[in-house]
Amino acid sequence: MLDKNTLIEIQKERFRNPEIYCDECDHTGRLFYIDDDKRVNHQYCPCYIKHRNSVVYPRLLKESRVPHMAWDFNFDDYKNTGATATQVERNNSSIAALKNACVNIDSFIGSGQNWYVEGHRGTGKTILACMIAKYAMSQGMPAAYTEFSVAADIMLREATKEERDWLDYIRWCSILVVDGVDGFTTGTGIHEGLFDRLVRPRVQNHRSTVYVSTLPLQMIHEKLGHSNAGLIVDRCEKMTFLGKDFRASS
Repeated sequence: MLDKNTLIEIQKERFRNPEIYCDECDHTGRLFYIDDDKRVNHQYCPCYIKHRNSVVYPRLLKESRVPHMAWDFNFDDYKNTGATATQVERNNSSIAALKNACVNIDSFIGSGQNWYVEGHRGTGKTILACMIAKYAMSQGMPAAYTEFSVAADIMLREATKEERDWLDYIRWCSILVVDGVDGFTTGTGIHEGLFDRLVRPRVQNHRSTVYVSTLPLQMIHEKLGHSNAGLIVDRCEKMTFLGKDFRASS
């Protein structure tokens, strides 16, 4: 029987790449050890995670269709749009909750958490909601952004293969940001198909979704109907951003 050092060395040979990985892990990207069952196991070295993110993150970001304005946005770029002390405090509370979710992104997605981001126009709701998706992608998890109207438009006509593939992607990705919930109206039947083919599968499979809307959470029943709205209201934590439209002065 081979001794543990030989077993570990055999595994190292599979992954060794001096051009990518550091000396600390013997250029393998992995820190090998023998576990309690006497099997070779490993943890990822920080150099592996850095390399993975440098390769995977740009691809995931491009595939996600997150708006370009959010690509280089960081929390330090956020300017509180609150017009009153109460609004400023409310926004700061929402930002703190958002930062906490991003720092604990594995827990957020692992538990299938959902958020409803509401508030005034031009207060940064969309770009801030996309921060959660960006943090997920930085950890190698697929994420996506779509507008309700775009997804509905695809369903109203004969979709191309690329569009069908996109619907599949946003149905199953780890986290989805859905913008423009307030732009939906009842009575057309569009929202029924969208909920059955997109929202309901994500709920049933505990996939995290972040909804963005100017419509207060308690009012979406009027737009979506009680059955559909219940899929959101009963499963979402609320985050609110209030104040002036920063775009009007830019």
